[in-house]
Amino acid sequence: MKGAVDIFTITPFNPLWFLLMAGVAVMSWLLWLIFRKRAERVRRGLVIGICALVMVLYLLEKYWLSLDAEYLLTQSGGRFNVLDELPLHLCNVNMLIIPFALLLKRRMLLVFCCLSAPLGAFMALASPIAVFSESSILLPRNIGYYSSHSLLIVAGVSLFTLRLCRPKFRDLPLAIGIMLIMLVAAHLINTAFRLGGISSGTNYFFTYGPDGIAVLEILWRLIPIPLVYELPLLPVAVAYGLLVTTLIKILHR
Repeated sequence: MKGAVDIFTITPFNPLWFLLMAGVAVMSWLLWLIFRKRAERVRRGLVIGICALVMVLYLLEKYWLSLDAEYLLTQSGGRFNVLDELPLHLCNVNMLIIPFALLLKRRMLLVFCCLSAPLGAFMALASPIAVFSESSILLPRNIGYYSSHSLLIVAGVSLFTLRLCRPKFRDLPLAIGIMLIMLVAAHLINTAFRLGGISSGTNYFFTYGPDGIAVLEILWRLIPIPLVYELPLLPVAVAYGLLVTTLIKILHR
C-alpha cells in the first residue's frame, strides 16, 4: 500500500514531476501541431481559453486551500486571508495579462508574458512552498496548483509557437522594465497591507522574504533586506531573455 501511495507523491525533480513536465511539453507540441495553420483569431482564442481554464483552476485551488488544515497552519493567524491569495505573483499574474494583451493587441505586454509566464510558472513548479511538495498530487490543493501552473507554461510557450508573439532583442529592455515595475508595485502592496494591518503575511513577488523558495533563500541569507535581496536576479532575467529570444529566432528562421 505504501508503494502505491508513493507513486502519486510529487516533489521537485522526482519521477512524477518529470512526467508532469513531459506532459507539458507534449501538450505544447500537440497544440502547435493542431493549430499552427489555423486563423489568428482561432489561435488567439485558444490561448485565451487556456488562460480562462487556469483562472477556474486557480479559484478552485484557493477554495480548496481555504478548507485545508495543513495549509492554514502556514498562514498568518492560522486563517485564510483572500487578500494574501490574489493573482499577483510573477506566474499567475500572466493569466490576467495574456487575455488582455491578446484582445487589445498590446505587443509589449505579450512579449513580457511570452518571457515571464513560462519562467514564473516553471519556477513555481520547480521550487514550491513546502505544503505543495512531498505530498500526493491527488490532494485537491495539489491538483489546482500543479495543473494551473502547468497550463500557464503551455499558454506562455504557445504565444510564440503559434506565432502570436515573437520577442526581438530590442524588446528586452522594456520587458525587463515591466518586470521591475511589477516587482516594485508588488512590494508597495505588501508594505501597505502590512502597515495597514490588513495582513502581516502578504508577500507578493516574495519581496519580504523567500517563503521557502530555495534560490531566494540563498539570496536572503546574503542580503536580508526586503525587495533589495531580489535585485541580483536582474542579470539572470536579462540572460534568460537573451537566451529565449535567441532560441525563438533560430526556431523561426
